[in-house]
Amino acid sequence: MYKPQKRDFCTTCIMPLITIGVLLWLLIKPSIPKCYIEEFDVFALRENTNSTHLNNTIYYNLKLKNRNTDKGVYYDTINLNFYYKPNEYTSLAIGNSTFTPFYQGKYKSTHRVGNIEPRGVRWGNATASTVMFRVELVTAVRYKQPLWKSKRHHLVVGADLRVNDKGSLGNGVRLRSNAQRNRKNRFQLIGLLAEKPSSSKRYIDEFNVFAISFQLPKAAGGWNGIDMRVWNKAAILKLLWAIAFKQDKLWVRWVNAYYIKRSTLMEVNLSNNISWMLRKIIASRRLLEDIGGWDNNISNSRSLA
Repeated sequence: MYKPQKRDFCTTCIMPLITIGVLLWLLIKPSIPKCYIEEFDVFALRENTNSTHLNNTIYYNLKLKNRNTDKGVYYDTINLNFYYKPNEYTSLAIGNSTFTPFYQGKYKSTHRVGNIEPRGVRWGNATASTVMFRVELVTAVRYKQPLWKSKRHHLVVGADLRVNDKGSLGNGVRLRSNAQRNRKNRFQLIGLLAEKPSSSKRYIDEFNVFAISFQLPKAAGGWNGIDMRVWNKAAILKLLWAIAFKQDKLWVRWVNAYYIKRSTLMEVNLSNNISWMLRKIIASRRLLEDIGGWDNNISNSRSLA
């Protein structure tokens, strides 16, 4: 037999409980801190500057704002990574900074400033009215409740920075989270490779998004992968360094005796009888010139035996 009074009783009891639970959850749920880059000055892009900074110095000002009026924030080590973007599909790492853990009070703001000195970047190629950079921030935060500390919440944010022809950012830029997109891209690789791309630009764009997320740490939604292009360049420059500074190895002695002879590594000609492997190693001297040579990258080259 149908008893409508029981349904009315259940509805009357459950709905207020659900409403109270949602309100309590909204009151307890913390707001993540807001992160801004308020200043970003590239002194090498300034036509006329009387600054005491070196020409390749980049100055930045990071602002962190706690939006919670009833909760403090404990920050783990903050990692900042900076990139130079000469075009839409290329990002070159130019430096990084770290800040030690600290505590931020309720509804407080704090600033962290610093300098980076990028190497191997040809600023002379940056002739456009605006130059694009990117900054990414990775850390973890805990919220101070009245009686306890919350668990760690990973904070991964980033933003593109448009620098004008005077080498300044202009208005500040808020760093926003891309963690959800990075987690989503884990499952897109198979479909992306199996799909016949209807647009080459869309295909390249999506693949670059996946490549960036692949290199992020697992805590940030990535696979903690290694950029093999950078790895290969570093490995071949290691072999070039061994030849240039005549490391005490048999194959290095053989190369210097039969191919380099009385010439220098930067001036020797690549003859046809050189093996493809040695040709590839010697040809990497162009990469060495692009990054500024040994002196700008190794303080004491001979100590790296």
